Amino acid sequence: MAAQPFPTYLRLLGPNTTLLPFRPATAVEPDREVDLTTGLATRRALLDRLETIGELAPNAPLSFLVVKTSGRGRCDSDAALRMVATKIRELIRSTDVVGRLTGTSFGVVLQGTGVVAAGAVAARLTHHLNRLAE
Repeated sequence: MAAQPFPTYLRLLGPNTTLLPFRPATAVEPDREVDLTTGLATRRALLDRLETIGELAPNAPLSFLVVKTSGRGRCDSDAALRMVATKIRELIRSTDVVGRLTGTSFGVVLQGTGVVAAGAVAARLTHHLNRLAE
């Protein structure tokens, strides 16, 4: 069974956009900043960092990408999620922040990055993540 390609989704978030908090259906996640499976920031830590960056430089460009892996064949296992997390870390700058948003999706905060550059990052991520599925 061939894995489906990762589509590129890029949505502009305005100054009045609110990201709804994630509430797991089961137990409440303990206060921690690192996801134990992927080694990335947790959802709470990622969104806190996004908010802090926006407050520190409200007029600077800031982009947020969501990488969804669910329904992509082999991408739902812990090993596959770790592989995707590692690849995302390799492809972004050291000043950018990546974290796990949900069980099978990741968020990337691109500091100082406008729409055109964010589109290029999304295209690069899509290209390289599709190669992982081959």
